Amino acid sequence: MSGSQVLKHLLVKSEASDRVALPEFIGTCAVSGKRALRDELEQSAVTQQTVLKSILKSSGLSAKRAEPQFFAKCEFTGLQALEDELSTSQVSGKKYRKDKQQRSTVTGKTGYVDEFVLCAATQLPLLDEETERCDVTNKRFLPGLLVRCEVTGKKALPSLLEKSAATGKVALKTLFVSSSISGARLLEDESIPSATGKHCLLKEAKLCVWSGMKCHPDDLRTCQLTHVTAHFEFMTTNGQIRLEPLVNLLNGLRRKTDKQELWPTIAANVSQILDARSQVEAAVLSPGGEHLAVCLETRNWLGLKTRRAGLLYAIRDHEVVGTIVTGKRGTEVWGLEKII
Repeated sequence: MSGSQVLKHLLVKSEASDRVALPEFIGTCAVSGKRALRDELEQSAVTQQTVLKSILKSSGLSAKRAEPQFFAKCEFTGLQALEDELSTSQVSGKKYRKDKQQRSTVTGKTGYVDEFVLCAATQLPLLDEETERCDVTNKRFLPGLLVRCEVTGKKALPSLLEKSAATGKVALKTLFVSSSISGARLLEDESIPSATGKHCLLKEAKLCVWSGMKCHPDDLRTCQLTHVTAHFEFMTTNGQIRLEPLVNLLNGLRRKTDKQELWPTIAANVSQILDARSQVEAAVLSPGGEHLAVCLETRNWLGLKTRRAGLLYAIRDHEVVGTIVTGKRGTEVWGLEKII
């Protein structure tokens, strides 16, 4: 230790290394009881006793050295550390290093950081079983942050949902469409769609008189004969916009005899309006059952002039809807002469 030259019998031999030194440089290991040179001994960080360096272990966490019995292993990392540097997880019961401790925001349970997840919105820690999973993004969130879609039942962040202007339902944004009339947002199945993929609110839709159905305004056309509005599928496609069931009656292509019990009343009303003798020749009932397309044969009172009249008759109101047209039926088609 000192390097001094002394008589051999004055020196003491280390039981740890066979090295020799003067007695003042010799100490005793508190664990093994062996005598050893002071540089072969070290103070335990736990007991504060002097122990052989070869007996002491180093903490992989703090580098502190102590007797082996005061050490344990982190069961997540395999790291050897002093017992007071470790804790027991309340989640799994496993030992873990305290410097990697995490605490649940929900229950306050502590454990190793890898046993926890972070709320995707707040970044606060919690256990997986304490989370609510967003069915849209698959991310996990603190309980109470997600809202349930009233259509699909899926849970998602409020920012992923919106409220229908039609019914007030809260649902996923992906289920919504915009009204081409007002721009209002509503669920697709609440909307009235057009043939071209546009949508509108029910209150923005217009009535197709012939079918009795509410339709997107873009799909409606005004009949040039009766001036009644109906869906384009009921109109002619030859360049003229005319109610096709009525045109077929006027051209003699249809001979339907729907609602014959109403024919005398209709004929009497038309005779008075046209100031001519009239009788119903054919009639077609609308899909909605509320209107009749009627073709009548009309003659002036002298019986010298015969024409075909066409009209739309409202069954419930017992009256003509729109205008009445008269014209002459040729060998192939009926020709318009007058709109009344």
